[in-house]
Amino acid sequence: MSGWKIITRKLYEAGKPMPARKIDDGYCTYGGLFSALREARDIGMIVNTLRGTNGHDGGRWAITPMGIDWAEGRIEVCRPHWDRGLTRARRPVATWLKALPRAGEIRLGQQ
Repeated sequence: MSGWKIITRKLYEAGKPMPARKIDDGYCTYGGLFSALREARDIGMIVNTLRGTNGHDGGRWAITPMGIDWAEGRIEVCRPHWDRGLTRARRPVATWLKALPRAGEIRLGQQ
């Protein structure tokens, strides 16, 4: 599994912002961790909540609404078909689950 997927999944499970050193469980090297953080940030799955930090110096990372949608299966991230693997371009695409209401969004009757 890609590093950005592991990081996004861990932040989704935690449900709160976490520093980079808490996200990593030893699956990658120091450079690999920050490469995965950068990739997840560039796709739009996570955001650094501390201003003025780049993540290497103690940033706290939080999942975005797009990251939550990805973790719940409402969005898939794919490469454009015209790319043919020449670049690392990725874009989020909605699945059929995106059109369905979330749990607790529908309320029947007035109370």
